[in-house]
Amino acid sequence: MTYNFSLPFNELVPEDIFLAVISAAFGFYLLIILLILKQTKFPAWVIRKVGHIFGGTYIAFIAFQFNSLTGILFTVCLFLVLLVVFIIFSKGKLLTEYFIFNFRENENDYTFMINTITTMLVLFGLLLVFYNYPAAFVTSALVISWGDTFGEVIGKTLPFVKYRIFCEKSISGTLGVFVFSFISFLTSAIIFEIPLSNGWLWISMLGSLTCAVIESISWKWFDNIVLPPIGGVFMLWIILL
Repeated sequence: MTYNFSLPFNELVPEDIFLAVISAAFGFYLLIILLILKQTKFPAWVIRKVGHIFGGTYIAFIAFQFNSLTGILFTVCLFLVLLVVFIIFSKGKLLTEYFIFNFRENENDYTFMINTITTMLVLFGLLLVFYNYPAAFVTSALVISWGDTFGEVIGKTLPFVKYRIFCEKSISGTLGVFVFSFISFLTSAIIFEIPLSNGWLWISMLGSLTCAVIESISWKWFDNIVLPPIGGVFMLWIILL
């Protein structure tokens, strides 16, 4: 099987308008929830991972419910409109709070915003590249929202054999990335009815191992822009077998 690339930009239909409203509202309220959690005693990394897992999982499973890319672009525009309106009515407070979302140690004021925007651009680019192969895109989104997230959760709560390359990691956290990346491959395969053959097994394990290795040597949030393409490419390899 050969790779096929085509992008449908069809007329906006009522179903897509409904999904756009729901999705824009979800993204907006998730941001507000993160702002509220930031005022609590929850550790910064916990709040950051709440955004990762809920935002990434929603994106993974909602993208292909739209009839075309027109609905997705409309969603993005609607979310930005809501954001701008709230920034205006809050007299810039939301923007100020967003700028000081320091969710990692030793980060400057703009790092979280740059990280978020870059990750969203990467996922949108992958949506275009893998539009005709939804399982590949879903895997891309899940390896970052599940693999990376639970890897850090496990590494922070059950740190076993710590090591440092660029940032401090642990064997338990790296193993968590591997396991939940593999779960991401498995979930995509089950949803899109991809046969769980021997070929699928070894490619998925190789993809999960690659994600774990890249995450272990990544600097700060570099893994957020590298893991999604890796997961998608390995799943595309499985599809095109």
